[in-house]
Amino acid sequence: MEKENRLNVLILIIVIGFALAVGFQYVQGVYFKEPFPRNTFLMNPKDKFNDFYNPVRGSEDLDPFRPDKINYVSGYLPFGYLAAFLFSLIVPRTLSWLVFILSFFLAFFFLLKYFLYHQEKHLGSQQYLSLFVLTFLTYPILFAVDRSNFDLLICILIFLFVLSYQRGKFFLSTIFLGIAIAIKPFVGLFLLIYLYDKKFKEAGILLLNVLLLTVLSLSLFKDGLIIETQKFLAETLISGK
Repeated sequence: MEKENRLNVLILIIVIGFALAVGFQYVQGVYFKEPFPRNTFLMNPKDKFNDFYNPVRGSEDLDPFRPDKINYVSGYLPFGYLAAFLFSLIVPRTLSWLVFILSFFLAFFFLLKYFLYHQEKHLGSQQYLSLFVLTFLTYPILFAVDRSNFDLLICILIFLFVLSYQRGKFFLSTIFLGIAIAIKPFVGLFLLIYLYDKKFKEAGILLLNVLLLTVLSLSLFKDGLIIETQKFLAETLISGK
């Protein structure tokens, strides 16, 4: 009951905060005619979804590390661009974005449901309302969707990593975490969990997974493993990643 009460307080805070933020920005934009950024708590509407569209557009020819693309596609390791390439195969581009976003929301909703209520067989309207609020009304989710960054994919992978790790399926957990790290390196901080639990074998498997995914991606890119590695390293130095 204490957990349910804390969750209800959190939901109330989120709903009130969301309503106040939307109301304030609406008044700013409609009644006071304020331009961006005073009329929204999100990024510039002219740039919406471009954290998805830019990598997809930059990867569709399997040449994401071409020097002229650095300014708008940088930020991912090779496997991140391979994932972007897979989305580029879905046409038109709007459909590709819809598949990406709807897949995220579907996975996020059910994973959230599991972590909050997996011991309850039947959920009531209050529980579903809580899931709706946590899925669609929090600022981190709204901002991430507005940008449509591939960090949404990483979020789901981390959920799956935690779930498999908790269940003692350590090898499976290295796959989910390895994919996430192979997209963006900052996720590598979770490697410390294996080291803390003295699971050195699993830590080694995790690093091997990342290496294999990176090599596979570079091998599939336009100019092959050696040249693409050189282009990747050059892009990394130039962009300062």
